[in-house]
Amino acid sequence: MIDTKELEAKSKSQFGKYVPEKPTRLMAFLGKYIFTKNTPRKSFASGMISAGVLVYWFFSKNLIPLVVWLVLDFLLTLGARMYWKAEGKRLDREMARLNSEIQQIHEEIDERKKYFENIREELARNSQN
Repeated sequence: MIDTKELEAKSKSQFGKYVPEKPTRLMAFLGKYIFTKNTPRKSFASGMISAGVLVYWFFSKNLIPLVVWLVLDFLLTLGARMYWKAEGKRLDREMARLNSEIQQIHEEIDERKKYFENIREELARNSQN
């Protein structure tokens, strides 16, 4: 005889809805406000600031704004590289987690197939007797 409770337990998957890993608060802030996509407008604005600083330095011979802008630009570039490297690692972890879940789902499907094949064979034997 088929146990309906066992059948119901087997029919429920242990995997629910996909929930991505949430980034830390700092990474979420940086991703939303600082290191967004580099649009042409941002590139143009950055280039205009650089050109303005160079023109100002050329006429005033004051190195402080030039050095400050170059240091700031360097730090932003370095920060962006570190941010995207950390974001890449987070996405790699997420992909590894998804791949392992997919593999477990395939194992669960195979287990269910075997279980229902056994039930089918048992029903076939019982119907012959």
